[in-house]
Amino acid sequence: MNSKLNAILTGAAILLALAGAKAQSDDQRPGNSNYHIFDGSGKEILNTHWKGHVYTITRMGGVMTGLCVDNKKIDSADCSKYDSVVSRILKQVEADEAQGERDRAQGELDRQQADRDRAQADRDRAQAEIDRQQGARDREQAVHDQEQAARDREQAARDRVQAEADRRQAAEDRENFRRLTAILVEKKLIPDAAGLKSLLLTDDELMINGKKADPAIHRELKEKFGRWAHQGLSVGDECNCNASVHFHTGANP
Repeated sequence: MNSKLNAILTGAAILLALAGAKAQSDDQRPGNSNYHIFDGSGKEILNTHWKGHVYTITRMGGVMTGLCVDNKKIDSADCSKYDSVVSRILKQVEADEAQGERDRAQGELDRQQADRDRAQADRDRAQAEIDRQQGARDREQAVHDQEQAARDREQAARDRVQAEADRRQAAEDRENFRRLTAILVEKKLIPDAAGLKSLLLTDDELMINGKKADPAIHRELKEKFGRWAHQGLSVGDECNCNASVHFHTGANP
């Protein structure tokens, strides 16, 4: 029991000794001041701790005019005994205050940088919102573009179908025109294909080279070329208003 108590007391003593040593080390550092003031008339008062004592130094124009140690005024005749201590204190205070100025300057720079960073962050957020909105518009436009592309493909497919139908119709028209011309030549209504200068075929009449044709020929051509007769077919340099289908003279329809 006594050995355990001794061990506890020994450990506590070691801890107290270490704490005291640290406190003494901190206390011996000059410049650990409580205050350093200037009264505006050139008078300077510095209060600081060093080696367990409180030093109050009064200076006028940089010259020491008074000294108190532990709140006891030192006679002017004895102030020179403290010159080395006062010199170390003043140098340390000067260094500490210079460092303080640098720290404040750096703090101001840091504050300004923080303001710039916040401003930049605000701009970044604003730009991000603009980008987000633009992204939404781009996505919406992409959807529209895809829909339009689909419509274009559908229209292109319809156009191909129509083009093929037109091609077949043109081929059919050429063959029918060849047959019609052959019938007119066979009926000796024109000497040859080049002899057909004008023609008008409708449900109501048949005009060949400006002359009204025989009704029997009209009926025959209506039966063979009913679509043309119904729509109206004209052949010649001038388009007849009664015809929906027109071939120029000498053209190969």
